Amino acid sequence: MEEEEEDIDQQGEGAAEGKGENIEELFDEDEDLEDLDNFIIRPTDGILVAAANDGDDYSHLDVYVFEEDVDNLYIHHDMLLPAFPLSVAYLDHPLDARERNNILAVGTFSPGIELWDLDVVDTVEPTAVLGGTTDSIYDQKSSKNRSQNLSPGSHADAVLSLSWNTFFRNIMTSGSADETIKFWDLAKLSCLHTFKNNGKVQSVSWNPVESNILLGGSFGPSGGQASLFDIKNPNSIASVTLSGDVECVQWNPTIPQQFLVSTDTGEVTCYDARKLDKCLYSFFAHKKATTSISLNPAMDGLLATVSADKTLKLWDLRSQSTPSCIYTEDLHMGKLFSVSFYVDSPFQLGIGGEKQKPIVYNTASIPAVQQTFSSL
Repeated sequence: MEEEEEDIDQQGEGAAEGKGENIEELFDEDEDLEDLDNFIIRPTDGILVAAANDGDDYSHLDVYVFEEDVDNLYIHHDMLLPAFPLSVAYLDHPLDARERNNILAVGTFSPGIELWDLDVVDTVEPTAVLGGTTDSIYDQKSSKNRSQNLSPGSHADAVLSLSWNTFFRNIMTSGSADETIKFWDLAKLSCLHTFKNNGKVQSVSWNPVESNILLGGSFGPSGGQASLFDIKNPNSIASVTLSGDVECVQWNPTIPQQFLVSTDTGEVTCYDARKLDKCLYSFFAHKKATTSISLNPAMDGLLATVSADKTLKLWDLRSQSTPSCIYTEDLHMGKLFSVSFYVDSPFQLGIGGEKQKPIVYNTASIPAVQQTFSSL
């Protein structure tokens, strides 16, 4: 089972909807009140969504609730996906009359980007689709004439990466195996602009401070590449060539002019976006591909990495000349594909792998983290 996971900020008490039904109508009178209690999402709960595939073309989204005070993670509801999931991104731009939606964008092997409403239970199809083909979403993956039936502005191949712009809430970006990066207007459900890229776009990320700057990471016959795009100046693209194929890119939330890139060789490299001719530092985090990285949003220098070598590692980056590994653990989840610190509780770490369900790991409880970052 492969999993991509996305942490979601939960604001306000409430519950998922069930096709417009009242909450009480979703439960029989004889059902335990505990079931109803678990269905209600409270302000103190965290939400984690995992996109998974269990084989035999069975792909699904699992919406988990995390009760931090009792360290409990359980599935709230799930949704069947029509195609194998490759990328996810959370966004709250309204797609209906509500002021705020909880939407998960899902990229798959199909060229369309599905927008699923996480607030609706037992839904059988996405609220909307960006691009794709004129066929049903359930027919797209088997269409022999997909390229002839593409919707205007659509990608022509699998959608490998997604990123939502939190400053301009109607803007989302996608990267594809068709070697393009597209900017989407969520209000009009249309493509605004397309950048041609040198390679398949494995990862994209908006800068946390400069709302117009996008970071993209790609791979191709000539190797990996990290590129900076400015939506205010589409002709201005700065790139740097890497020694391996890009797995993940991320901006440093505490030093927003810096970004990290991980590759299939296990290497992690840091650059200053203002000067790409030389990296700030580089180190081999894992013996196999470093599939995902996450910088702690509250503690400067705390980095989490996961890998195809099945291990989680935590790093202290404050001494940039010699980044040091402070913790390593085999989580017995098989190959690890996704890792993310939770913004609302920054030492909780969500991890997804090929086996078992995702987990939430309290890194503040690790003695090595406590000792290294004494301000905890």
